[in-house]
Amino acid sequence: NTEGGPLEFDRKPRQGHGGGVTEMVGRRHFVPHVPGTRFLAASLAGEFATLEVPIQALRFFAEILGALARREAVSIIPHQSLLTTQEAANYLNVSRPYVVRQLEQGKIDFVRVGRHRRIEFRKLEAFALSTCRTADTALEDLASQAQELNMGY
Repeated sequence: NTEGGPLEFDRKPRQGHGGGVTEMVGRRHFVPHVPGTRFLAASLAGEFATLEVPIQALRFFAEILGALARREAVSIIPHQSLLTTQEAANYLNVSRPYVVRQLEQGKIDFVRVGRHRRIEFRKLEAFALSTCRTADTALEDLASQAQELNMGY
């Protein structure tokens, strides 16, 4: 049940489970409904636990599971992470030499750690968004020119 009322789980907690948020009813557990929240319950190796999770986090978790089910690669990267040039290239889906050129031309900010370049993820993401905007503008300009020249686009 994802909308209202208690969520029901068929897992029995390990002996000595303190109850906490769940209440034992026969062999089933019921998690009380709290408006605006959902509960995530898990059982692993006989351990049973529930965790109150904001609905936005559950939606995010569902998106991740959906992507994994479709066999898509998923990466979770904190914004303050420092990436190597190879990691940055993988994220942008470009070659490492291309990333190094962008660094040397000052198009992507970076820091040096010893003799190695490191790129803050949020700055790499800003570069990627800027590049997409530039490409979108160029495509709009080309489409506009094609319209003006009656090229059938």
